Amino acid sequence: MYYSKKSFSVLNAINDVEICLKNNAVLAALLVALTLPDVCGKVEYPNLGVGQRYKKWYENYIYNITSPPSEEILPFDFTADFAYALRCALVHQSNTKVAMLNVMIPLDMGKCGMIVSAGSHPPVWIDARNICRLICDCVRSYYEKNRDKCDALIYPNVYVYQTSEK
Repeated sequence: MYYSKKSFSVLNAINDVEICLKNNAVLAALLVALTLPDVCGKVEYPNLGVGQRYKKWYENYIYNITSPPSEEILPFDFTADFAYALRCALVHQSNTKVAMLNVMIPLDMGKCGMIVSAGSHPPVWIDARNICRLICDCVRSYYEKNRDKCDALIYPNVYVYQTSEK
């Protein structure tokens, strides 16, 4: 068995999200997708703190581009503050409750989504697959326009080793 070394890029992470979605590992896909603005934010705003750069990148490259979001994709105002709060709740605490909103992420037979309600607004179901696709599409677009900058700063010493038979 032989190993070949291949650089890791944000496209690998997007590919992993897509593989997870195809295999109904939607929560895993959502976890990875919600971290992608972290990666791009570090490239675009390296001198800001994590939360600041996440939210600023999300505002400029996801929210403002898709705002107002299509009701089909996001029937809720999925702001940078909400995205970051959800990311923190899932990544750091394995928690599906976000303090700023009533959010539940039920897992049911391979389906994953969020039931979101705020104040007097009625609960809304948001398909986590659509959120993953939206984030990945925006990150892919950003990467294609900023490939050199991204490749220099993202994962400079991370490699994927692939096994192969000779």
